[in-house]
Amino acid sequence: MEIDQQTQPATTAAPPPQTFKTTISKQPFYYFAVSLVTADQQHQQIDIIQYRNYLSLALNQWLGATGAGISIDVLKFDYPRGVIRVPYGDHRSVWQALTVYGFQMPSGG
Repeated sequence: MEIDQQTQPATTAAPPPQTFKTTISKQPFYYFAVSLVTADQQHQQIDIIQYRNYLSLALNQWLGATGAGISIDVLKFDYPRGVIRVPYGDHRSVWQALTVYGFQMPSGG
């Protein structure tokens, strides 16, 4: 006499979920919105060239020749605020220099 054995269907494992892997590299530039804040209430209008010179002066004063060599692009300027672009590797140095440096604007007369 044969014994009927119940056969269970073989369970097929679900395929592993598809994974997505990507590498996000560092951006080539870092952007800052920089505002000139003065202690007195009389705001002296400056142009984009003076603004750029003040930024370069701060970098040169704080970081020396290394700071003077950092590339700064002024993308937008509307006194007293400007948007600048610096190389990503230098953004911390620029941040430090602009935070610590005290601008002294010549008085107009």
